[in-house]
Amino acid sequence: MSLTKLRNINNSKEADILGSNASKCRLGKWSDNIGRKASTTADREEKLKKNWLMIRVIYKVIEMLAAFKRREQPQS
Repeated sequence: MSLTKLRNINNSKEADILGSNASKCRLGKWSDNIGRKASTTADREEKLKKNWLMIRVIYKVIEMLAAFKRREQPQS
């Protein structure tokens, strides 16, 4: 059954999500489809917050590893 037929038969939120995700995967990128509400502005803002949080966590881990390495070096 094609995605278009599925969308025509059952125009529910689940079918819309399935179509949105399938088309994004087929394109090979996670961009919004123009003309369809793939995600709201609040969803995008939440994703950005999570991304920046992960970047900060990774940066802190690198800082801690660098401090540990400096502490472990013998004093010359």
